Amino acid sequence: MLLLSRSDLEKLISMKEVIESVERAFLELYNGKAKVPLRTIIEVEKHNGFILYMPSYLEDSEALAVKVVSLYPENTKKGLPSVLASILLNDPKTGAPLALMEGTFITAMRTGAASGVATKYLARKDSKIAGIIGAGVQARTQLWAVCEVRNIEKALVYDINPKNAKKFAEEMSKKLGIEIKTVESAREATEKSDILIVATTAREPVVKGDGLGKARTSTP
Repeated sequence: MLLLSRSDLEKLISMKEVIESVERAFLELYNGKAKVPLRTIIEVEKHNGFILYMPSYLEDSEALAVKVVSLYPENTKKGLPSVLASILLNDPKTGAPLALMEGTFITAMRTGAASGVATKYLARKDSKIAGIIGAGVQARTQLWAVCEVRNIEKALVYDINPKNAKKFAEEMSKKLGIEIKTVESAREATEKSDILIVATTAREPVVKGDGLGKARTSTP
């Protein structure tokens, strides 16, 4: 059985490959060739945490796996991430375990790739400017995916923490080879973009409908 760390996965997979895989998975789900049962949640009250089990099977792709995600808010006091994830891949023909993989990187890539698939089919072909609200992990993978399917030349990023927005702009401009500027408000990022990426944990709306142009595509 293979044991694959985050660094292993970063070397092995690309966003282009993940977008292609996610698109195939969507098609299998649509065609009734995917089994995705409701996730099972186990609360661990004694240690103020919970763990989620998410199995799935793609018949045509011959992919059988389960993702396990835990959330322990007090882990930060112990020098550990509050969210930990792993993915166990099994051989659908025998049930034998094939690989145990670090799950947070794959989850971030998968979520970003879903927006890439949506952008591929729904966004204008001539889209050049991406607006991003939020500057965390999901904002990074979603912008990466959007740039894979559209010829994005410039991105505008807004975050309630200006330092996070600045860091995002510096890191992602180097990674993607495009111009990325920070802006002063979510509205500015919205009004000046062709494709809008919203990746925040906000519980209240961060974008008002009157700021969305008729030709703009938004990815949550």
